[in-house]
This record gives sequence, C-alpha cells and structure tokens, in this order.
Amino acid sequence: MGRWCLVARIGLKPKPAILGALLAIGTFQSSALAVGFILIAWALYTAVQNKSFPTLGFILWAALLTPLRPIESMILGAVVLSLVVIVEDVRRDWSINDFVTGLLVGSSLQVVTALTTWGAVRPGLWSLNASVIGQIGLMFWLILPELPKPARIAPWLYSVILIGVSVARVPLFVGGVFLLFRPGIRQIGMFLVIVGVFLVAAFSQDNLNRFDPVEMLRAVTIRTELLQPEQQTGQQTGQQTGLIGYGIGQFINETGLTRPHNVFVLLFYELGYLVIVPVGLFAWAIYTRRVPLPTALSLIVLWQFVEEPGGQLEGMFITAVVFACAWRRPSPWTWKFWGRRSVPSPAP
Repeated sequence: MGRWCLVARIGLKPKPAILGALLAIGTFQSSALAVGFILIAWALYTAVQNKSFPTLGFILWAALLTPLRPIESMILGAVVLSLVVIVEDVRRDWSINDFVTGLLVGSSLQVVTALTTWGAVRPGLWSLNASVIGQIGLMFWLILPELPKPARIAPWLYSVILIGVSVARVPLFVGGVFLLFRPGIRQIGMFLVIVGVFLVAAFSQDNLNRFDPVEMLRAVTIRTELLQPEQQTGQQTGQQTGLIGYGIGQFINETGLTRPHNVFVLLFYELGYLVIVPVGLFAWAIYTRRVPLPTALSLIVLWQFVEEPGGQLEGMFITAVVFACAWRRPSPWTWKFWGRRSVPSPAP
C-alpha cells in the first residue's frame, strides 16, 4: 500500500481512484497518449503480479492484429488490452464512489475552463472538439444510476455543465434516449436542467441555429455522405480495406478522408471482417446482462453518430469509464501463463 500512500491517506481506495483520474485526464487531447503509455505500464505490472490476464482482453488484442499493424495501431491495441487487464484487476477491490471521485478530480479542469470561457463558440476546452466534451458529459449521465443517490449530485452537475457548454446535439439526444429506459420524476427533472443549460449556452454562443430543421437536415446529410467515402473520392474505398482492414486508428492515414461518424462503419474499415469480434463480444455482454440494456442501447445510439470511440484514445477512455461502472459481473475467463493464482471474490 505504500506506493499508493498519498491516495490512501485521504480515505480512498487507491486503484479505483487513480484509474478514474487517469481516464479523465486521458480525455485531454494533450495528455491522451501519455495516459495510454501509463496504462500500458500499469497493465504489464499487473499481469506480472497476477501471473495472468483476462482472456477477453487477449481476444480483443488478437482481433486488432496488433503485432501486424503500423505503430499507431500497435499502441491503440496495447491500450485496449491494458484497459481490460486493469479494469478486471481493479474491480476485485472495487469502489465506484472512489473511482468516480478520481473522475471528478481529473475532469475538474474541463469544468472550470467551461465556466470561465462561458459564451465561447462551441469550445473544445482541453479535448479534441466540442463533441468530445459533450460525450464526457454524457459519460457522467450514463453512470449516474450505478451510484448511490447521495453520490450522484457532483457527476450530474458535471454532465449539466459539459453537455450544456458543448451544445452537442448527439450527447443531448442520447441522454434523452437513456432517460426513456430509466424514467422517473427525479431523473426527468435532472434531465430538464441539462436541457435548460444547453439552451442557455446555445443562446450565449449565438448557436440557436443548431436547432434549425434545415441545419439539422444538413448535418444528417453530411454524416450520411461520410459513411460512404467512395462518394468523396470516386474509388471503392470499402473494397480496398480487404479482410483485415486498415488497422485501428488508421482510416485517415490510409485514405486522407474524414472518418465516418459511425463507430461500427469506422471499425469495419479499420478491422475489416474482424469487426465481428468486438461487436460479438459486445452482443455477448448484453445477452449475459453484464452491461445493463439501457446503457448498452444508449451506447449503440451514440455510436451511430460519433467516431471517437472507434479510433481515438479520448473516445476509448470515455467508453472504458462507462463499462467499468456498469459491468455487472467479473470477466469469467482468465488466461494463466505461469503458476497458480487464487482469485478473490470481487465486489458486486
């Protein structure tokens, strides 16, 4: 415990709190790669200490064909495997309150900057763009049901500020979809506050035209065109991906085009037919109720309109937070690579 003494002294379980803080800081554009390397080092240490790593992580890593890809894809693949290793280990001594405390601390600079730059036109704050900021706010909204009621206030306030200041329509829409599956008087009131702040922010940014039907139709048209890159080049881009795709995170490098704003389509271009592996694992997690259906359906809707979770570290970290909080059971399979290992009973 000595290496975690600073966190332990303030009454937090070190691993969940530190992981939460790292994932939050990883949504900063300037620090995402550094956080990725820290997670890789942490996962290596954990695997050596535990003498094993989760089979699900190995399956994902293998599906990404990590050793055969360009260096950028190798790093992203290693981060995916590292996240599975770390989350599986951290959940053995889990405290969602401490994990979310780390998230709140790590995201505090985003919130402070959002408040101090109020009125700026769709600020990206410390992240890549306003859409990522909205997705961070949505992340806090999606994990609220997993928290005890007294612990929901601060994450909800973060979601109010970040979804509001982003004026990102998709996170707001997905937040409403999530509400349909988890209705309640309190939840409706909390979501109406988010909508109110969203409208006030849009007005202060002179961005109310984002609700113009013509503008919204134009946005849908652009997203639809991005799903078919061959329309931009006249080439059959989809056929060029082949069986194994370009490699995770390689779409822009290989095509020079804007990523499709759809996680599933993007993953097809980057993984080829191997996309069936992560999609199949996600379907298995839903079928076995490891991920609550409202959370899973909300993520599916979100992934129809954004691309960051499919090829950028910031989006992967946001998704990892939701899975870490919502996952209902521990991963049932662990690959032992030497020795014997006793597995303590994880927290529910």
